[in-house]
Amino acid sequence: MSRRKKYSPEFKQEALRLLMSKTVEQVARELRVPRSALYRWRRQYDAGETQMPDDTQYESLTTDEREELHSLRKRVVKLETEREILKKFAAFCARENE
Repeated sequence: MSRRKKYSPEFKQEALRLLMSKTVEQVARELRVPRSALYRWRRQYDAGETQMPDDTQYESLTTDEREELHSLRKRVVKLETEREILKKFAAFCARENE
């Protein structure tokens, strides 16, 4: 039996909107959701599996611009993941040196 909490599509869309201007940690704290859920929702959005109602603003983009936007979003996710790993490693090293 799954213990994962179900969130409405509207809630997820609002979380995605907040992620455009805030960090994952800030949104997770503000909405009281796990960071892993936010990362998963953003990955799903970047992969085109989910959409936000205001996605119509991107209709004017050319195919090349959409592809670039998609690749840049994927890069941001990768860089944020790498940053989280480095933060954890730095904390680990700090504990080891005490």
